[in-house]
Parts: sequence; C-alpha cells; structure tokens
Amino acid sequence: MNDITIGILGGMGVKSTAPFLELVIEQCQALYSPKNDDEYPHMMIYSLPVPMYLDRPLDHELVSSAVEAGLRRLQNCNVDFIAMPCNTAHQYYDQLKSSLNVPLLNIIDETLKSMPESANKISLLAAPFTIDAGIYEDGIAAAGLEFVHQQNWQDQVTTLLNDIKVSKDIESMKQQWLDLLNQVQAAGVDHAVIACTDLNAVSQFVEAPLPMIDATEMLAKATVQKYLEMFQVTV
Repeated sequence: MNDITIGILGGMGVKSTAPFLELVIEQCQALYSPKNDDEYPHMMIYSLPVPMYLDRPLDHELVSSAVEAGLRRLQNCNVDFIAMPCNTAHQYYDQLKSSLNVPLLNIIDETLKSMPESANKISLLAAPFTIDAGIYEDGIAAAGLEFVHQQNWQDQVTTLLNDIKVSKDIESMKQQWLDLLNQVQAAGVDHAVIACTDLNAVSQFVEAPLPMIDATEMLAKATVQKYLEMFQVTV
C-alpha cells in the first residue's frame, strides 16, 4: 500500500507479541478491507524480554531503561510510529514518549475511550504491576465509573500469568479464566477490562459470561487508524 512502517515493541511478556500482531491484521481487514498482501502495512516487530518478575516488585529504573532502549532501537529502524502492547510499561509513558522522535500510541487512553455508555462497575484483569501503578483507576473514576477489585481475583490472575509463561495445559488455564470471570460477574461487575496482553493467550478461547473490553484490541485498532491517518497525509 505504501512504505509507512509501524513499529511494534512486544515481548512484555513473552506471549504478547503474536496476539497483538494478529489483532492488527484483523483490524486492517475490518477498517479498510485489503485484498492483496501488499495492501497490508509494513511492520517492524521487536520482541523485547524485560526484567519483570511476578514474584517481586518492579525495579523501575531497570525496567524503564530497558523499554526505552527497545523503543529507541525501533526508532533507529526508521519506523513512523510505535505501538507498545504492554500495559505495565505505560506507567512510564510520559518519560518514554519524550525520549522519542516518533509518535508513541497510548494503550491506556485508547482503552478508556472505548468504555461503553452502559458500563457502571468496572473490573481490571491485569498483571499486579499494572494494578499497583494505578494507571487505569484515575481514568475510570474520571468517567464516573466504579472500580471493583478483589485481592483474590488478582491472586488468580497472577497464577494464570505464571502458567501462561511456562505453557501449562491450555484446558486447565481456560477453566481457571472462566472460573475467574464467573466470580467477577457474580460480584456485580458489568464490564471487565483485559489489561494484559499475555491473557489473550487464554481469553481468546473462552466465551466470557460478561462484556469484556480488551486493551490489546483497542491498541490494535488505534494502530491501524494511525496508519491510515498517516497514509492520507502522504497520498
């Protein structure tokens, strides 16, 4: 279609990159219906392993510097903008954005913009680092919505994320996810946000009992919209 190149910084965690790439392709098909391979965007993909450990606090200096180095590496490959499908890394968004000469999309903003009018009580299913950073809660409150969170839900998410990283039995993980969603729904939550791309490795195979907002999908949609916006400027 053209030579505009999307940069994707994935690898945070290890199973986040492939689901995001699939969602970008799906959004291309939904938003502008490409017919041939050369009508899809150029994409430079960097899967970056980062020092995040679910059993210990984040070393913010170490993690932020690793992410910033990854973004700069993509920038040096002459990408036109970057999408970063890692919710946790967005707690450093302002610092990261200021270090770049190309646009960096924001998964938090894109997800909050997608909240439906019917939403009232929202739960966030995410890595503990994302919850601890509070990067969604202010936006949820500003929208007049109630944030519902229970520590036992978080413990289950963390266990599931550990299982995903070591590729435990998919059927067992699907049941864990469904059991968790049933608990969330039973607590009166009417919408849940999937705010960890690794969870897509399981969530895509389970029919949810309540409406879900997938942050990764919202970023993928914004990625293709940004691509089309830049294409319009270049033609």
